[in-house]
Order: sequence, then structure tokens, then C-alpha cells
Amino acid sequence: MGSEDNFVICIKGQGSHASSPHMGKDPIVIGSEIVLALQTIISRNMDPSVPAVISCTEFITDGIHNAIPTNVVIKGDTSLCCHHKILS
Repeated sequence: MGSEDNFVICIKGQGSHASSPHMGKDPIVIGSEIVLALQTIISRNMDPSVPAVISCTEFITDGIHNAIPTNVVIKGDTSLCCHHKILS
């Protein structure tokens, strides 16, 4: 791999008690959708012969076991051959 970049995505939701998730905005669900979408960037936008990868390596919340958190942080890494772009 020729090029490496790190990324950090911060998501601010609205925390709530786990028994009433309808009272908040769940950043875990939002973050999960982002992780799933990132996994399709390479497979749907890059030539399969180009060595490239996007990896989400950390998914951090400020929550506890019985509450929907307010914040989620997703961290990760991209690597690709240096003469290609992930997105045009």
C-alpha cells in the first residue's frame, strides 16, 4: 500500500434511557449505518485490481449499559495504492 490516511467521525445524538429509545436520537444506529456505508465504498467505486481498503477500527460511545449514549466516535484507516483516488 502506498498511501495511508486516518479518519475520525464524531456523531452527536440525543441520549435517553434504554427503556425509552424513542425519547432520544440514537447515535449507535447512525454510526452503524455509516460503518456499513463505508464498507461499500471500495467494493462499489474502485477497480477490483486496485489494492485499497477502508477499515473502521474503533467504535466508541460515552454511554453505559442501560442508556442510549449521546456521542459516538468512529475511528479508522484508509490505505490504497498511491496513484489512485478512492473517490473521484
